[in-house]
Amino acid sequence: MSKFTPGPWHTYKLTKHWGIYEQNGTSIAKVGTGYGVWAEIREANARLIASAPRLLEACTRARDYLSTIPESAAGGDDDAVALCRVLDEAIKAATGEMV
Repeated sequence: MSKFTPGPWHTYKLTKHWGIYEQNGTSIAKVGTGYGVWAEIREANARLIASAPRLLEACTRARDYLSTIPESAAGGDDDAVALCRVLDEAIKAATGEMV
């Protein structure tokens, strides 16, 4: 797994950008501000970036849980298998592994 700054991450609106910071105040990223629709989009982008550690944890936990269910118990559920593939791809993308 790639190394990254552990969460939680938080967003703060500053004069010219949204900042994404770790708990101790260290900057993770900056997303420029804007006007009108662009302001809403950039704020949403900042929230999405800040949620990354929690999303990665949720994906990993869901994948771990799904992998404990025997295929016969899931009834050969193609949806569960497909979901595992999607989770694997998301986890690999987030950790820098090849997808």
